[in-house]
Amino acid sequence: MITDYYDPQMKKKRLALLGEHKDFSFHKLDISKYEPLEALLKREKPDVVIIATGSVPQRSGFSGRQPNLEGIPGADQDNVVTVWDVLEEKVKIGDKVVGIDEDGGQRAFFTAEFLADKGKQVEIVTPYFLVGYDLPFTNELEPNYPRLLSKGVVFTPSTGVSEIKGDTVVTYNLFTK
Repeated sequence: MITDYYDPQMKKKRLALLGEHKDFSFHKLDISKYEPLEALLKREKPDVVIIATGSVPQRSGFSGRQPNLEGIPGADQDNVVTVWDVLEEKVKIGDKVVGIDEDGGQRAFFTAEFLADKGKQVEIVTPYFLVGYDLPFTNELEPNYPRLLSKGVVFTPSTGVSEIKGDTVVTYNLFTK
């Protein structure tokens, strides 16, 4: 089931609006092969190229912040799920939820709100100085913070996750570990 919080058609509609501009076009290519991209660039001679490759969540707990570690021990447990699993309602979620915001984007906010609206107790931990650190640049931080706080979502910044043991998330403060 696709929810109001995560609708892939919404993204497609927004992209279609961009396609209506006379100086804008989309090209779907396999960018792992150089030749089709090279031919397109020679033919179109664009001023700007935006490569949107998308992403698929991984379950290892690997973090670019700690590339020397393979991931978070315990991230492979059945009770550790991805944002997609939650928003597409593929999994049953308990009453207390800890979200780990490793990228500072919208996913942590939207997932936390989705769960809070279902009556869940939600805490988001992040290694950054604030949850959603990337949002101020998109003017989304100011409306999201008060709304989520009013729904009882707890933000825990400057916090790393060392492991997940059963239903316990073991955390540490980045400055006092």
